[in-house]
Amino acid sequence: MIMDGESAPDVSEKLGVKTGMLYKWKREHLAELDGSSAQGVGASPTQMAAEIDQLRKRLAKAERINDILKKNGELLRQGNLSRFEYMKRHQRSHGVAAMSEALGVSRAGYYRWREARPSVRREQDEQIKPQISQIWRQCPGPYGYRPGHAHLTEEGVACGRDRTLRLMRELGLVGHPQSRFKPIGTDSNHLFGYHSNLLRKLGKPDYRDQVWVADTTYLLSDSGWYYLATIMDLCTRRIVGWSVSDRNDSKLICTALENAALTSGEVREGIVHHSDRGSTYASDRYQRLLRRLKMHPSMSRKGNCYDNAAMESFYGRYKTTAVRDHIFTDKAQLRANVFEYIEVFYNRYRQTRLAGLP
Repeated sequence: MIMDGESAPDVSEKLGVKTGMLYKWKREHLAELDGSSAQGVGASPTQMAAEIDQLRKRLAKAERINDILKKNGELLRQGNLSRFEYMKRHQRSHGVAAMSEALGVSRAGYYRWREARPSVRREQDEQIKPQISQIWRQCPGPYGYRPGHAHLTEEGVACGRDRTLRLMRELGLVGHPQSRFKPIGTDSNHLFGYHSNLLRKLGKPDYRDQVWVADTTYLLSDSGWYYLATIMDLCTRRIVGWSVSDRNDSKLICTALENAALTSGEVREGIVHHSDRGSTYASDRYQRLLRRLKMHPSMSRKGNCYDNAAMESFYGRYKTTAVRDHIFTDKAQLRANVFEYIEVFYNRYRQTRLAGLP
């Protein structure tokens, strides 16, 4: 009708409809073309303002949802429990409705979870979290979940590895992966002689100053390799003596043992001293020192490092936490790093292990 210029009566006759109905269709068609109301009359300023306000609200809501997903997209790969916990922490800033829509959970489900009484396991989690946070604060560097789990186990806290990892993630604590260090050891093919493995027969020690384990590791500096020798009380896991030198010889390990004796005051007679079969520990000089201190020497079999696992674990934690890829400038800086980790962090944390021990 509009395109062909035909009159309304002619068109109504062709279509078989009344002329009034035809004019109504015309008005509705024109209203769709120019964006006016259904009656062909333009929207009032009040209606336009209301529509603009609605559009602004929808845009703000979309921006909030986008902000939630942009910063917390990993929550979509986790269970509803993690999403509910996030909603509880941020409900004032984002609003429950926006977060529910963004995270794909129902508001009713969130409110049911919030009003429900925490499970026994969740209550235990909340008790363990402060202990994990304390370990993290005391550590001089980022601590992984494996050493964190070992700390909790030593303190008698029932918390598995996977649970420790989950709780650390909930607390936002992330550790560094442990790097592999090139092993440098002493020669076990020597003529000094060996001692039998007393530690295997003895088993787990019951009191401090019953078994001391000794080992040596290496650290890189600008001038080359330095060596760290340590003595650990196997019951308390405290480092009772240590020494640093640029030479991996008997003097290094003798100094560490002498420092351990000075730290302990009066050395208990009959301590089992366990080490590997390296030439430094089997040397005449070191064996004379053991006899003077009235200790019983014990050595692992060749290729068997499991007897000294506690010391290897300590070195792994130390290098991962306090050393990582750092190359020390000199011996003084290296000694300061060792002192801070052992005396300021590691041994102080283990003071609670001494309570009640004979």
